[in-house]
Amino acid sequence: MTTPSTDWKEIIPPGEPAALAVLAEKLRDIQRRRAVGGRARRALHVKQHLGLRASLEVRRELPEHLRHGLFAKPGARFDAIVRFSNGCR
Repeated sequence: MTTPSTDWKEIIPPGEPAALAVLAEKLRDIQRRRAVGGRARRALHVKQHLGLRASLEVRRELPEHLRHGLFAKPGARFDAIVRFSNGCR
């Protein structure tokens, strides 16, 4: 693994805030149309999917620059619950 680059900056294109506001309105409209009996429904990922118990082990050969937070201790194990989804098409 290589050390990630730090010589970048976010560039927000002109019109992005307005475009995101329009998208938020569209998502809100979808939720309103899907509401049943006044109860809000999700606009995206409507189907329920499988959730499993799992174990996560931090790789022992993890590079130093990635050893932070949950990944600070190589070899550490954590219990997890994993949600599988069909978000990719």
